[in-house]
Amino acid sequence: MTGLPPKATVLGSGAGALTIAAELGLAGVEVTLADFPQFGRTLEVVAGVGGVRVDCDWHGRAVAPIAITSTNPAAVVRGAPLVVISVPSFSHRVFAEMLASVLEAGQIVLW
Repeated sequence: MTGLPPKATVLGSGAGALTIAAELGLAGVEVTLADFPQFGRTLEVVAGVGGVRVDCDWHGRAVAPIAITSTNPAAVVRGAPLVVISVPSFSHRVFAEMLASVLEAGQIVLW
């Protein structure tokens, strides 16, 4: 893969996932951000703002666009050329089991 894909799905809703999603969005990638329903509140905030608010020296103050938010990670992984999982280690097994049945040949997964 050269360069960035046109679309990516980021799984998780903590600081790491939000940072990854923001950087991809600011780079022009159409980002889907997803997590399980128990973490839906963060996704609601992102959807309400239209993205992830950033405030840093290199980006200044901006809202990094997030195209889609979802509390159904399995559904939004299908067809994504790049899937990035940024969750705590105690959640790895749950995400791995969910992903095992939905990942497709050719998808790039970054854990």
